[in-house]
Amino acid sequence: MTKTEMITIIALFVGPLLAVGIQLFFEQRRKRLARQFELLDTLMAYRRNMTNIACVGAINRIDLVFYKFPSVRSRLKTLFDHMERERTLPDNEKAGGWDKRADLFAELISEIANVCGYNFDHTVVKDNSYHPQGYVDEATYTNVVTSSA
Repeated sequence: MTKTEMITIIALFVGPLLAVGIQLFFEQRRKRLARQFELLDTLMAYRRNMTNIACVGAINRIDLVFYKFPSVRSRLKTLFDHMERERTLPDNEKAGGWDKRADLFAELISEIANVCGYNFDHTVVKDNSYHPQGYVDEATYTNVVTSSA
């Protein structure tokens, strides 16, 4: 068997294996990016309503989806630390905490957006969203009804 025939036989075996390996790499990459964009999309959609169940689920998936991005996980930890401190405050001191929470949440979303290739300033994330007064009225009414029951 000549050297050329050996190379041809090796190429016949290695070529398809290499092609499958490359395809799997790109498929995994595409899935990872899709999860990241889906999470970002959910957070952006509910950025003015952090207590929405879809938003809560997205927040809880951040550690999983962005585990290789310490900047995102650090922002998430800062938000969680603030919410834990806020939880222990007396009711008369909690009003300012909501503003800080909104800032930290916007900074988290902005960092995730940066990782995903978008350049959003956190003030744009926080301030530029549509949140109808009807949602606020409904939430207030629900809180009044459930707290009086």
